[in-house]
Amino acid sequence: STHLAQHLSTHYSPEWATSFLGPFFQGVFLDPQLRVPVSLFYYYLRLFLTGGVAVPKYGMGQLSQRLAERLNPELAQLNTQVTRLELQNSRWHVSTQEGTRFQAAHVVLATDHTTACKLLPELGPASDPRPVSTHFFTAKSQSINQLGALNLLQNTQQVHHLAVPTRVNPHYTSDDRELIMATTYGKAPSEPDDIINELAARGLEGVQEWRWIHHHYLSHSLPQMRSQTNQTPDSLWVAGDWTTFPSIEGACRAGMSVAQQILALQ
Repeated sequence: STHLAQHLSTHYSPEWATSFLGPFFQGVFLDPQLRVPVSLFYYYLRLFLTGGVAVPKYGMGQLSQRLAERLNPELAQLNTQVTRLELQNSRWHVSTQEGTRFQAAHVVLATDHTTACKLLPELGPASDPRPVSTHFFTAKSQSINQLGALNLLQNTQQVHHLAVPTRVNPHYTSDDRELIMATTYGKAPSEPDDIINELAARGLEGVQEWRWIHHHYLSHSLPQMRSQTNQTPDSLWVAGDWTTFPSIEGACRAGMSVAQQILALQ
């Protein structure tokens, strides 16, 4: 099937594809090569054109936190790494790093793609990693007058886009300073000074006044889409955005689908 990179080069003007569509969707999919189906591009394009911009008041972690609040804490065991899954006499035996074992008639494997493939080799090889690195800075509003909520950068090495989430939700800082996220995808993380120097060389005013506060690096970010999930035993269910499409929404859809299928068996 045609990937998005080829589609953009053949269906849009070079200026529009290289100045906006390409850089914008490289950030959406965290993939500088844009190896995603065209159908997914149009799905997101429709959302961006018809919807507004919003972020949770206390960060994206609030989505999972709200879901977790509905769980019985006595039934949830956290920080426990599963090391092995075995099917014996129609029951699953789950081993953990601590040496404990659990048994169940059904198991839902809801992990990232790499971990799922380690626990269940019949799923096949894991997706290629998509590393992404983000440095967080704060700055006074007057020092970033040239920036909007999202800023796409072309022909850069140290940072590919700058986001200013406080332009959408001011609660992301406790004072009147702005929060700036400098993101690079597809390569090892840059040093904060390298980012500052590159932006200054491109003529961004006030960047030398930014204050670095944090760095976050993911060696595996969004997985590649899979056309289908390999066959698994009827009592083993897999969920994750790699079974639908790479995103928080895709992960939620996968989880709800598995839950509905299991409930239908009751």
